[in-house]
Amino acid sequence: MADAENRPPARANGTSMDGQGDRREVKSRQKAPQRTSDRPHLAEPVEIAKLWKSRDRTQSIVLTLKEFEGHIFLDCRVFGTDRQGKSVPTPKGITVGRLRLPDFFKAIRKAEKRALDLGLIDGDEQ
Repeated sequence: MADAENRPPARANGTSMDGQGDRREVKSRQKAPQRTSDRPHLAEPVEIAKLWKSRDRTQSIVLTLKEFEGHIFLDCRVFGTDRQGKSVPTPKGITVGRLRLPDFFKAIRKAEKRALDLGLIDGDEQ
C-alpha cells in the first residue's frame, strides 16, 4: 500500500514523473484478446424446462441456455404473468456460466439425494 501511495499520478500519454524527474512507463491493464473461434456459440436461446413455481400458476421457473457478449450461461429465471396473461421475466433468478455448469448440476443432484434421504420427495416423483 505504501508503494501505491508514493506512486505519482499517470499522465495521459502513459508516462509518469517520479520525484527525481525520471520518466517511467505506466503499465495499463489490457484484456487478453478473446479467441471466439474456439468457443461454442448459440444461434438463439434454448429453452430447457418450464415449470410452475406455485399452485396458483401465476409464476413459472424457466431454464434457458443463452449467450451474451460471447459468454454462454444457464439462466434460471422466475417469470410472472402480465395483465394480458403473457409470461414475462422478472428480475428474480440466477445465471450460471458455462464453465460452472458441471458444479451446479452436481450440487442439484446432491440436493435431490438429500431430499430423498430426508423423505421430502419420493424417488418416483418427476
